[in-house]
Amino acid sequence: MNIEIRTGFEKIKHTINFQPQTMAKGQKLSEAHHCRQVVEHRCNRQSYLIEGKIIRQASVSQTPYSVKLWVNVRYYVNCKCKHIASLIYYINTDQSKTKTSSEQVWGKPSDKKFVQEKYSKGRFFDQMYPPPPPSVQNVVSIPPRLEELTKGSALRQMLLAEIIKDESENSIPKLMSEILDKVENILENEAKVKEKQQFVEGVEACVETFFFLEEYKVYEQFDFNSLNNDLKDYYQNTILNTDIEILKLCCDTVEQSLNNMWRKERSLRISASSKVHKIKIRNKKTIESLVNEFIEDKSIKNKSLDYGLKNEIKAKVLYEKLHNCKVFSVGVIIIQQGSFTYTVFRDENFIENVILQSEEFYFKYYLPALHAKDLKQVCDHSVESLKRTFTGKNIANM
Repeated sequence: MNIEIRTGFEKIKHTINFQPQTMAKGQKLSEAHHCRQVVEHRCNRQSYLIEGKIIRQASVSQTPYSVKLWVNVRYYVNCKCKHIASLIYYINTDQSKTKTSSEQVWGKPSDKKFVQEKYSKGRFFDQMYPPPPPSVQNVVSIPPRLEELTKGSALRQMLLAEIIKDESENSIPKLMSEILDKVENILENEAKVKEKQQFVEGVEACVETFFFLEEYKVYEQFDFNSLNNDLKDYYQNTILNTDIEILKLCCDTVEQSLNNMWRKERSLRISASSKVHKIKIRNKKTIESLVNEFIEDKSIKNKSLDYGLKNEIKAKVLYEKLHNCKVFSVGVIIIQQGSFTYTVFRDENFIENVILQSEEFYFKYYLPALHAKDLKQVCDHSVESLKRTFTGKNIANM
């Protein structure tokens, strides 16, 4: 039996190693009533999940964070942020024990209204007292309907003559318009097929260029055989791809950041982006916090990305004119194993250090976290399937 508890929580004990100031920040968030809609989920009298909404500290008007605290879970699952600390403090305080010890409040405000009442900065007079909308009266003349007129009416005869005339005049142009539309659709589809074929051929040539860059050294030193069998199977079944799969992936992710598959495939690997830089200069962050930051599925949206989406097509056209060449847009490019770089000036010492350091981070920390995340999703799916199952055996006298 699945139960949701919204009050009268039991105190919980945790083994999360928070930073020194994290618990204090979480306590302040809870005492400021930023912890809302807390629910404890139990299955067969065992608690397995506590979740709630935490109103942001700085951007209170934005959507509150959805915080989940998993009970008795493996390493890497629960985060160490102040919002988790706020949720733990809220449950362990006396105010969440019972509702009878405090004054009853009817019509409890929503999160949005609570934020407006607590942090409102006032409004302008024109917002409080907007001008009344102008009243516009449109006079519409309604023509008489044919069925409302008598058979011997002269107006009825005139309307019938107009209808017959309009139908005869419009029938031929309408037919020609339909034929032209069909022809245009056929030509447009043929052009799209031809354009797609040229695109695939161009992308295939680009990808083959990467496959055969044998003149450049590939840096790798991690012993793949040192992984346990589960991680080996996961890496070979999920991460590795054949040449055909790589080409298909490259064609399917041309939209890049606008494509869900593009984000998914990048999350399975460590790309040559800010992630590599964070691994290289890691000084204050722990390995666990860095893994949690990389593995979190979040959409990318910033000013630089918006600028790139608006001007990438213009830059492509201008480059083709300047260099008299054809530029193909491609998606995610990966290889089956190892690492590769493009044919540009190479700083071998820098590349060797970065690649080997990132490779060690990936196989020792990131790949196990990916595997654990997938196992958790499979487990959650099984729990949801059990929730939907209902038979006569589930009925019991209470």
